[in-house]
Amino acid sequence: MARRATLLAALLLAAAIAVAWSNSLDGPFVLDDRPNIAENPTLRAPLDWGRVLQPPANASVAGRPLLNLSFALNFAVGGTAVRGYHVVNLALHIAAALVLFGLLRRTLLTRPLRGRFGGAAVPLAATATLLWALHPLQTESVTYVSQRAESLVGLCYLVVVYAVGRAAAPGASRGWPAVAVLACLAGVLTKEAIVTAPLVVLLYDRTFLAGSFRAAWRERRAVYLGLLAACGVLAWTMTGITHRGVAAPGAASLGYALTECRVLPGYLKLIAWPYPLVFDYGEFAVAPAAALGGALTVGALLGVVGFALRRRPPLGFAGAWFFLLLAPTSSVVPIAFQPMAENRLYLPLAAVTTTAVLLAYRLAGRRFALAGAGAIAVGALLTLRRNVDYQDRLALWAGTLAQRPDNFRAQNEYALSLAAAGRTDAAEASLRRSLAEHPDAATLHRNLAVVLMRRGEFEEAIQHFAAVVRLQPDLPSGREQYARAEIDLGLRLVQSGRPADALDHFQSAIRVKPDAADAHYALGNTLAVLGRFAAAAGEFEATLRLDPGYPGGRDCLARAQAALR
Repeated sequence: MARRATLLAALLLAAAIAVAWSNSLDGPFVLDDRPNIAENPTLRAPLDWGRVLQPPANASVAGRPLLNLSFALNFAVGGTAVRGYHVVNLALHIAAALVLFGLLRRTLLTRPLRGRFGGAAVPLAATATLLWALHPLQTESVTYVSQRAESLVGLCYLVVVYAVGRAAAPGASRGWPAVAVLACLAGVLTKEAIVTAPLVVLLYDRTFLAGSFRAAWRERRAVYLGLLAACGVLAWTMTGITHRGVAAPGAASLGYALTECRVLPGYLKLIAWPYPLVFDYGEFAVAPAAALGGALTVGALLGVVGFALRRRPPLGFAGAWFFLLLAPTSSVVPIAFQPMAENRLYLPLAAVTTTAVLLAYRLAGRRFALAGAGAIAVGALLTLRRNVDYQDRLALWAGTLAQRPDNFRAQNEYALSLAAAGRTDAAEASLRRSLAEHPDAATLHRNLAVVLMRRGEFEEAIQHFAAVVRLQPDLPSGREQYARAEIDLGLRLVQSGRPADALDHFQSAIRVKPDAADAHYALGNTLAVLGRFAAAAGEFEATLRLDPGYPGGRDCLARAQAALR
């Protein structure tokens, strides 16, 4: 009977999640989806493990080879058709929910909780899991394709804890410790947030399984050594990453910590009242005086968690789960781009929903079922509504700007969305306003240049591409676009009968990108038109060195050499 109830609850979970995300499968790629998927060259050959497991250093898949591999497999099946990526994201969320359900059910049957909650373990675990899985805060981790990193590492994290729990059961298979270590390694290859897993698992073991840290270490020492070894692989995966960054310890760390003192209470507010939800909070900092209230709140909460770990270990563990899982992004280590992001609540949210359900059950007994069902229904409806925002890039970024008008990244993406919708005048105006506020933002210069190119305003576009190269000299895509713009302008000048004026532009493209075979080819043809055949032959030879099969390269070289005889 218990097994049948567990299976029925699991099927209900999967069905409810599928319904809540049924309108999310056709949302377009946004923000990091471009460098991670649409422009990621390592996805084009999913069986070339050497390339796939070394993602581009300037994208958010950097240092996350398993995440990159999952995108490569998606690409192998459906190219850049977005539905397949959404289906995999949804499947991962369902899998994570099922593991969480299994973990909660088993935890409620452990000795510290069995007397109070064991008789209702299945419905309580199912309710807490549904509240977690259907909460609208989860949309960023599930509907935004690139945040597969969060749901995948979340799944790995849950498997680690679940496997340790299974390993501690009487008569358990000897394979569970290996499952825990392998899941931790998979998490390391997905996202750095897994680094707290050994400590969280040790706390879970002490609280629900072994009864003390000493007993947990004595009984499962090999598991903890394996988890620590797996986390040590992070030193390799983080090598050479340029997309994400942290500041050196010091004033930046203190400022970031103060900002997080405002962010953490903000997270708790969003869990209780998920409005407004913001896709991208952007970069911001909080003044020390403004952070005082938040610091007192966080300090008090940490004090309660510390007290509960000693006197009420299950409650203390829930608090520790929340704070430890947020620690990599909400402590003293400054994270690049934005100090607050809703996806970071993917797993911490489980501690809050579970505590709320158990507290409601203690206070109301079985009468809490109606309230639980109502909360689940509201969460599902809000998730369906939030997913509508992801169906339209322009609406998503307009909503983001309505809440964070100073977010230059949102300004940039909003302008790109306007351009994609054919509203180039509005896109140009938006980008120029943003550049007036952020003159050193390379992405704004790049995208204004792209818009200007579409309007045929090549001269000014090149100035903005040059700014991209000046501001981000090591960014390959910026140099590529600058070179492309110079070549396009040069070709237009040749077509308009001004070949001499085109020379400087082709030469500028070559200086920025010496391996651009098309720039050498265009320069060679222009030199030939001007009767400078020796120089033209040299450029055609350079073209063929870079690309032996370049169309027309050999014929043009032969004609230039013939003209010299």
